[in-house]
Order: sequence, then structure tokens, then C-alpha cells
Amino acid sequence: MNKPIQLSKCYTQLSVIYTVLGLATAILIYKIIRIGGIAIPASTLIIPFWFTLADLITEIYGYQASRKLLSSVLIGEFIFICLICLLIRIPSPQSDIHQQAYEIVFSKLPRVFLGGCAAIILGGILNIYFVSKWKVLLVGRYFWLRSMGSSLIGETIFTFVAFLIEFWNIVPLNATLKMATSSLIIKLIFLPIAVFPTAILCKIIKDIENINENDSEEYYDKFNSLSKLIE
Repeated sequence: MNKPIQLSKCYTQLSVIYTVLGLATAILIYKIIRIGGIAIPASTLIIPFWFTLADLITEIYGYQASRKLLSSVLIGEFIFICLICLLIRIPSPQSDIHQQAYEIVFSKLPRVFLGGCAAIILGGILNIYFVSKWKVLLVGRYFWLRSMGSSLIGETIFTFVAFLIEFWNIVPLNATLKMATSSLIIKLIFLPIAVFPTAILCKIIKDIENINENDSEEYYDKFNSLSKLIE
């Protein structure tokens, strides 16, 4: 039987991992790497796992809990960025050769937050919405298929919204769109690699949490009501 979030055994650990992945994507967005000659941000390799983890949390703990986690991540990222931007501006000794490097790497984090916030609100919310609604329609079956479909929609919107904001006036528009498209292609290649282990992990955690594998629509709605207790 499903349990309220505060009584779950794995929700806290999954939330911490999800938050860490979100912060990593924010920091690595301007770290450009090459895969097969294609230039993409390093965060591209994290996004598929980040989205499928959101699917897993939604699948097990419900849409309301997952949506609240997204909000918490945005608040945490805002606090993180404020602290970074404030502290890197404190004067350092002239002998400190790393001060300029800190400013170069972290000075654009506010822009990253704005882009990430818009991308999460549009792409992230749609991702967990579809995986939860399709769960009801398919009576809890085919998590791997629902996760791939919802992540495809969410990651597409997330990628183009984030790139257009975060690379605006930094990279020419045509180059930004080309890099966003390349990034999306790489994400879709990595998506199955992320989904299938996540599906296995989902079954393991359901056993740990003692959750029925095929939740009915009535049961799912009931648990959504329980999830509202954490709001």
C-alpha cells in the first residue's frame, strides 16, 4: 500500500539525488564537449537521467509530490546561485590567481537559473504530467514506455527553451538552434540507457515501499490526495 511521503523509505534519498543532478546541469551548461565531432554542453549527458528520475519519483510517489519536488529544486537552485554570486564578489588577495576563473565560470549563473526555471516549468511539468496521466490510462503498466514518451516531450521543450535563454547574445541564434538540436539528439540516444535501469529500479523501490505494481485509477487518485498532505 502506498504511503504518505513523510513515511516513505526512499523519497528523501531520491530527492537528494534529483537535486544534485539539477545543480550539476546548471553548472555544466557552458562546459562544451564533443561527442562524435558534435559540440554539446556537458549537461546534455545528465538530462536524460534527471528526467527519468523525475518519472520514477512521479510513478512511485504521485504527481503532487513530484511537482512539489520540482518547486523545491528551483528554490534550492535560487539560494545556491545567490550564495555563489554574492561570495565570488568578495575581494580576494591579489595573489589569488583563481578569482578571475570563478567570475568567468559562475557569473552567468543568474541567466542559467532564468533559463532553467522557464525550461522546468514548461518541459519538466509536462514530463511528470504525462507520465502520471498515462499511468492512470494504462493502469500502472509499461512504465518504461510512459517514461520514454513523457521524457521525449519534456526534454524537447526543456532543451530549446533553456538554450534560447541561456545562450542568447552569447552564441548566434543559428548556432544555438544547431547546438540545441544536436544536444536533443544525444539526449534521445541516451534516453533508453537511462530508462531501462530506471524501470528496474522502480520495481525494486516499489517492493521496498510495498506498493502495488498495477495501481488502479481509484487507488492512484486516493494517493494523490494523500500527497497533498505535504503541500
